[in-house]
Amino acid sequence: MCDQSRLSQLSMFIGNPVKLTSRSGRVTLGYVDADNDLTDDNKIRLSRVMRINLCIKIGDVIRYAVYSQLIALIMLYDGLHSERATA
Repeated sequence: MCDQSRLSQLSMFIGNPVKLTSRSGRVTLGYVDADNDLTDDNKIRLSRVMRINLCIKIGDVIRYAVYSQLIALIMLYDGLHSERATA
Protein backbone atom coordinates (compact mmCIF):
# COMPACT_ATOMS: atom_id res chain seq x y z
CA MET A 1 0.00 0.00 0.00
CA CYS A 2 1.27 3.46 -0.81
CA ASP A 3 -0.05 7.00 -1.21
CA GLN A 4 -2.49 7.78 -4.04
CA SER A 5 -0.21 10.49 -5.50
CA ARG A 6 2.68 8.02 -5.59
CA LEU A 7 0.48 5.50 -7.39
CA SER A 8 -0.28 8.02 -10.13
CA GLN A 9 3.45 8.82 -10.51
CA LEU A 10 4.21 5.12 -10.95
CA SER A 11 1.29 4.63 -13.39
CA MET A 12 -0.22 2.02 -11.11
CA PHE A 13 -3.88 1.52 -10.30
CA ILE A 14 -5.63 0.04 -7.28
CA GLY A 15 -6.00 -3.70 -7.78
CA ASN A 16 -3.02 -4.14 -10.13
CA PRO A 17 -0.96 -7.25 -9.40
CA VAL A 18 2.63 -6.47 -8.38
CA LYS A 19 5.61 -8.82 -8.29
CA LEU A 20 7.78 -8.12 -5.19
CA THR A 21 11.36 -9.36 -4.99
CA SER A 22 13.62 -9.27 -1.94
CA ARG A 23 17.38 -8.87 -1.98
CA SER A 24 17.77 -12.58 -1.34
CA GLY A 25 15.81 -13.33 -4.53
CA ARG A 26 12.54 -14.48 -2.99
CA VAL A 27 9.48 -13.50 -5.00
CA THR A 28 5.84 -13.03 -4.03
CA LEU A 29 2.80 -11.55 -5.69
CA GLY A 30 0.64 -8.81 -4.17
CA TYR A 31 -2.04 -6.32 -5.12
CA VAL A 32 -1.81 -2.53 -5.11
CA ASP A 33 -3.93 -0.62 -2.61
CA ALA A 34 -3.91 3.06 -1.64
CA ASP A 35 -3.07 4.19 1.90
CA ASN A 36 -3.16 7.92 2.60
CA ASP A 37 -1.66 7.53 6.10
CA LEU A 38 1.86 7.11 4.69
CA THR A 39 3.76 10.40 4.54
CA ASP A 40 7.02 9.28 2.90
CA ASP A 41 6.86 8.61 -0.85
CA ASN A 42 9.59 5.96 -0.72
CA LYS A 43 7.80 3.65 1.72
CA ILE A 44 5.12 1.04 1.25
CA ARG A 45 3.13 -1.02 3.72
CA LEU A 46 3.29 -4.82 3.58
CA SER A 47 1.37 -7.35 5.60
CA ARG A 48 3.16 -9.67 8.00
CA VAL A 49 2.49 -12.66 5.74
CA MET A 50 4.14 -10.95 2.77
CA ARG A 51 7.18 -10.02 4.87
CA ILE A 52 7.51 -13.65 5.98
CA ASN A 53 7.16 -14.89 2.37
CA LEU A 54 9.95 -12.53 1.28
CA CYS A 55 12.09 -13.21 4.39
CA ILE A 56 12.53 -9.50 5.05
CA LYS A 57 12.37 -7.34 8.15
CA ILE A 58 10.88 -3.89 8.64
CA GLY A 59 13.11 -1.35 6.90
CA ASP A 60 14.57 -3.73 4.29
CA VAL A 61 14.68 -2.79 0.61
CA ILE A 62 12.59 -4.67 -1.95
CA ARG A 63 12.07 -4.35 -5.71
CA TYR A 64 8.71 -4.28 -7.42
CA ALA A 65 7.46 -4.73 -10.95
CA VAL A 66 3.96 -4.41 -12.32
CA TYR A 67 2.87 -7.93 -13.18
CA SER A 68 1.17 -7.67 -16.56
CA GLN A 69 0.36 -11.33 -17.12
CA LEU A 70 -3.17 -12.61 -16.64
CA ILE A 71 -3.67 -14.28 -13.28
CA ALA A 72 -6.20 -17.06 -12.84
CA LEU A 73 -7.03 -18.42 -9.40
CA ILE A 74 -8.19 -22.01 -9.51
CA MET A 75 -9.76 -23.78 -6.55
CA LEU A 76 -8.29 -27.20 -5.97
CA TYR A 77 -11.17 -28.47 -3.88
CA ASP A 78 -14.46 -26.78 -3.13
CA GLY A 79 -15.90 -28.12 0.09
CA LEU A 80 -15.32 -28.47 3.79
CA HIS A 81 -15.24 -32.25 4.05
CA SER A 82 -12.90 -34.70 2.43
CA GLU A 83 -14.08 -36.77 -0.53
CA ARG A 84 -13.57 -40.00 1.34
CA ALA A 85 -16.70 -41.47 2.87
CA THR A 86 -16.56 -41.53 6.64
CA ALA A 87 -18.23 -44.56 8.18
